[in-house]
Amino acid sequence: MDELLAVVTRKGQVTIPAEVRKALALKRGDVVVFTRPDSPTGATTLRRAPTARTSVAERLFGSLHSDVAAMNPDQENAAFERAVAAEGDSLPHQSKPPDTDG
Repeated sequence: MDELLAVVTRKGQVTIPAEVRKALALKRGDVVVFTRPDSPTGATTLRRAPTARTSVAERLFGSLHSDVAAMNPDQENAAFERAVAAEGDSLPHQSKPPDTDG
């Protein structure tokens, strides 16, 4: 087993060496788990956390897939106007406005 060195910054941060990131298939935003040693000179381990803590973007990626092609703004406006007109045609027509005097 290779030992790799990293320096602790004044903020307590450490850069995980590239070899370790590659071995654990870590990418930006991944969560890791440390085991606490029994003493200051004891060994600790680092492992990838369960994937349940992925980002919202990763969890939702692909969920909005559709076989319907996207519309440009002009097409969206025209489709909206057609839908409003169709909905208006299906409403019951009144011969006079409703009485609002109560």
